[in-house]
Amino acid sequence: MKLEKNYKIYRNIDTLPVWYWDKIQQTGDVRWLVQTDDIEQIKETEQLYEIYDKIYTEYYDYFGISSDLKEYLNAQRSITLMELDIAVNNTKSKLSLLERKKIEFSTLYGNAGNDIDKLAVSISRYFKVDVDLMKISTKRFYNFLNTLIKENNG
Repeated sequence: MKLEKNYKIYRNIDTLPVWYWDKIQQTGDVRWLVQTDDIEQIKETEQLYEIYDKIYTEYYDYFGISSDLKEYLNAQRSITLMELDIAVNNTKSKLSLLERKKIEFSTLYGNAGNDIDKLAVSISRYFKVDVDLMKISTKRFYNFLNTLIKENNG
């Protein structure tokens, strides 16, 4: 189903600001792909999940990921896809399974990952550049981060 309005939508890691990427990763809410001041007004998300899946694949293809991060992201993705299935197909019988998956995820990963603001500070200090999370693309941010890690770890 298409979005009810003709919104501008981030469609790739070259244009998606990393702040929105992080919001989607933390919340599973793909409405952050829409360029609007009020995501609460967006009700239709099926098209957004399809776009998110393409962006996620693009990110994976470009950066690759460690096995630990891959496990973490796949668990997160599994929850997001189950939420989509429940919303689109009205399969309320899966709500308890979803809740169990969320609890397992929280138990396994807690607040896994690094705080994106702390990463931005590290990048800013190391490269002596201003990192505006609302403007820097996901691709550029993770290129900076990967370079910082490589230059400091080997």
